Amino acid sequence: MSRFFHSKKFYLSIAILFFLGLILALSGADYLFVNPFGGLEFEGVVYAAKDEAGNLIVLDKAGERLLKIDPENRLLWKKEASSGIFEAAQRAVPYQGHIYLHDVMSDEGIRLSGERILELDGNGRYVGKPATYLYSERIVWPNIIGLFPTEDGLAYVYRVDGGIRFVRLGEGEESLSLPGAGRLARSAAFDPDTGAIFYSTYDGRILQYVDGNADRLLYHCRQARGHSIPAELSFHDGVLYATDLGTRCILTIRPEDGTVEPIEEDINYFSREIAYDLNAQNGLVAVSDYSARIRTEGNAFDYLYSCSFSPLQCILSVGAKAGVLVDALIVAAVLLIFVLRTLQKGTFYARMILGVVTGSILLSLLIIAVMIPRFQESLLNAFFERAQLASAVVTAQLPADAFTRLDSADDFMGEDYEAVREMVTSIFFNETETMRDLYCVLYKVVDNTLVISYSLTEGAGAIYPYDWPMEGSLEEEILTTGKGVKFQSSTSEGEYLFTYDPLFDDQGNAIGIIEVGKDMKSYRKEINSMIFDAFVNVMATTVVMILTVFELIHFFKGRSEYIELEKSLGKGRVREIPAEIMRMVSFLVFFLTNLATAFLPVYAMQLSEEVSIGLAPEVMAAIPISAEVITGAIFSVVGVNLVEKMGEKKAVFFSSILFIAGFVLRIIPHIGMLILGNAVLGVGWGVILLVATMRISDLPEEKKDNGFSQYNVAALNGVNCGVVFGGFLVNWMDYRAVFIISAILSVSMLLVAGRYFNAQKQEKSAQAEEKKNGFFRTIAFVLNPQVLSLMLMIVAPIMICYYFLNYLYPIIGTDYGLSETYIGYSYLLNGLCVMLFGGVLTDFFTRKRRKKEGILLASLLYALAFFLVVRFKNLPALFAALSLLGVSDSFGLPLQTGYYTDLRVVQRYGYGQALGIYNLVVNVAQSIGPFVFSYVLIAGMNRGLMIVLITVSILAVLFFLIGKWTERRANALPGDSPEKNA
Repeated sequence: MSRFFHSKKFYLSIAILFFLGLILALSGADYLFVNPFGGLEFEGVVYAAKDEAGNLIVLDKAGERLLKIDPENRLLWKKEASSGIFEAAQRAVPYQGHIYLHDVMSDEGIRLSGERILELDGNGRYVGKPATYLYSERIVWPNIIGLFPTEDGLAYVYRVDGGIRFVRLGEGEESLSLPGAGRLARSAAFDPDTGAIFYSTYDGRILQYVDGNADRLLYHCRQARGHSIPAELSFHDGVLYATDLGTRCILTIRPEDGTVEPIEEDINYFSREIAYDLNAQNGLVAVSDYSARIRTEGNAFDYLYSCSFSPLQCILSVGAKAGVLVDALIVAAVLLIFVLRTLQKGTFYARMILGVVTGSILLSLLIIAVMIPRFQESLLNAFFERAQLASAVVTAQLPADAFTRLDSADDFMGEDYEAVREMVTSIFFNETETMRDLYCVLYKVVDNTLVISYSLTEGAGAIYPYDWPMEGSLEEEILTTGKGVKFQSSTSEGEYLFTYDPLFDDQGNAIGIIEVGKDMKSYRKEINSMIFDAFVNVMATTVVMILTVFELIHFFKGRSEYIELEKSLGKGRVREIPAEIMRMVSFLVFFLTNLATAFLPVYAMQLSEEVSIGLAPEVMAAIPISAEVITGAIFSVVGVNLVEKMGEKKAVFFSSILFIAGFVLRIIPHIGMLILGNAVLGVGWGVILLVATMRISDLPEEKKDNGFSQYNVAALNGVNCGVVFGGFLVNWMDYRAVFIISAILSVSMLLVAGRYFNAQKQEKSAQAEEKKNGFFRTIAFVLNPQVLSLMLMIVAPIMICYYFLNYLYPIIGTDYGLSETYIGYSYLLNGLCVMLFGGVLTDFFTRKRRKKEGILLASLLYALAFFLVVRFKNLPALFAALSLLGVSDSFGLPLQTGYYTDLRVVQRYGYGQALGIYNLVVNVAQSIGPFVFSYVLIAGMNRGLMIVLITVSILAVLFFLIGKWTERRANALPGDSPEKNA
């Protein structure tokens, strides 16, 4: 039995079980968080309509959930706003098998940043976006006031300041003059047979449009007994239907003769549910907060408060829960095994990384557990303090006489209404923006019934009866005691956190109530953002600090060893500098040069847009990034002669000054200075890193491999720490300030280099002493099928694609709403994947003598990462791509070098010259990378990345096939197989 648990069959069984669980979870994802045996209750219903087949379409959860229900009241499917298809839909109109959503995009609490019409198919899948409106200034009520079918297709009405626009989707629009429409127009309907347009107004009228000035009045709120407020409209089969919020009924109007009849249920007034919206195209359906009511006959309705699940949906729900549970247990077990094996058999570096990550997560969770409850309490108290302050200011400035005179919907925009409106607007839309995320509603008592006299959203007009009489209510207690309360509630408009405070007239009498609040969606967004910020900031900075301290420990160890050597050999005579000091040089170079990685492409793009020299900004932005790589590559080669002529000490001192100068030049906000600064910076680190690698090469054979290993690890740590720390800095300061910090910190390179690089003259390098290869021999080497296929099909494409991270990723992340800080932090994901998987996967493919297969897999992982970005176009896909690229680089880059040095043709040609050609290809490819991804931006991300991923995949497969072909040929010549010496 124990042998089975260590066999391949066991691991295969676990993998199959995991994927089965994943399939179950994905198949029933829509029903994961519902009770399959209790049905689905409606909450906060916004809109409902029937389609041609009699299915009911329901929008609830304040527009954040879309349901399709069959005539037997069984749920066919549901879609949540969290799916990313829509944000907060206001209408869901079925038409010819499709569903059209009027969706609004919120910002600053109740205010809207835009609205759009979305098209879904009959199964709720996204089809297209026929119309979009984005607003530079936030609005408080949607401008699309009607969405309905016509004989030529779907149409909608959009209001503007001086009129309305009648728009047929895909056909064009007609502008109609209507003075004051921007404030007055509330809802619209359309008669497809006659082409007549009807609209309701906030001052209690329903009209048929004629010319905007002499429109035909069909209904006025003064016609009805009580406080009538006609609101939403729908037209079907010669009848215009309108909800009446005040009389709690549905009005039917026949335009041909102006007849008005209410559909009024024969029950107590306060027992009636207010119909907030309705649709009549395939049968009259009205909605209240918690129900969709379907007219049966006469004044009778069927009320639906919930729907049932089909047997299949119940099975999917149970299966999804079981799948998540199984997969969670498997993941937990795998993580536990991974941790235990790393602690038992892992390298010191692997254990250190595991400890850093685990410690950072635990520390972050501990800090959050202690601080977040206090933050939540502080944020809640701060909100209530602001709300009560706003209430006090409104109470103090309220024109009480004007307020008490408001008693009907047609007072809307009258003199008294404007007086109240101007006062409230001046407080909640002031220039300080301290109240912009709050809403305000004023109530007063009329005939022992509480009514709204003013709403900041203007959604209810001037008068709106409350749902219950005053007697015995909380409102009566507030007016009687003069004390306010604070709580939260949920309605069809959303879930809100708010305060109730009494309003007083000049004599100190309570004349009404002021409600000030904010939607819970934005409040929770603030809380979640705060938790996420705290966790990410603490974890990222903790990881960076630990990794930096780790580098300092190595440096001080090397420094102590260097001091001992100085004591025995004499000052300035130490030739074998400890590898730990060169490790610090590598760390500093990559740390400092990557401080701006998270925002440099975005900053370069901004500077590029300020100049006009005939190049696209995307291309101009690639030049400074490429300039650093090109000069670094050149001086990594020609620097040998520079060191031989100037001496090591002078060459390093000069290059350190250039290193600092490059950072200083970047402070000047001009694209030309950014290019020059990066070019100078590349010259500086090119020579510094060259000398560092030459010093490691001087170490004895037993220390050399360890030296290069430490050098590479420090480079990786430097990249991660630099990007994350730079992202942290830009959270508190602007781009130029980060460049100033970089310039100041770069002085450390001069101090380290000046102290430890002390040789006056560098002896001729071993490379210079090598026998020079002839030109034709070099050409023959480069054209060798094994060398050429590796260089052109693997090394060059992968090095070019590597600049997805340094160039395109920050730009895409910014477009997706990721701040520069989080772009910087997210690079840790890539770096940790490199560090965690590098040793394991590299050893696996090397041990199995499957380097070609490993190189192929690494290239295909690049293609898969790009595919995820193109296919899903969201942040999770971007982070998944970041992780995949880290996994690919962790074993792909070492396998490339290993495969290359294993080739017999490389061994015959000479390692020194061969590695020089390899590095040349790497550097040239890196300089091309930014321009390739600038083309991706110009061509369009989808098209450009698809071209890149297809190219990478084809080249990788060709390399593999060529490798197999050359390997078969080499079988006849023992020893020539490219991996025989692995």
